[in-house]
Amino acid sequence: MSKAQLLLIICIAAIIFGGLVWGTLSGFLTGIWLIIAWIIGFVVATTLITVVVAKAQIARRDKEQ
Repeated sequence: MSKAQLLLIICIAAIIFGGLVWGTLSGFLTGIWLIIAWIIGFVVATTLITVVVAKAQIARRDKEQ
């Protein structure tokens, strides 16, 4: 993987989880909404990172052929 793709993966995770941490510490997210937000944030971050990695692998495979 290239450095740009690794940076994109790190930025995706940092933005999503940074927002969740901010919401948690500020008291904006409490109770059940806190749990729901963290679950959704984890799923979204994992999905986006998987899409980036899959596209990189497909591009590399197509380039080899």
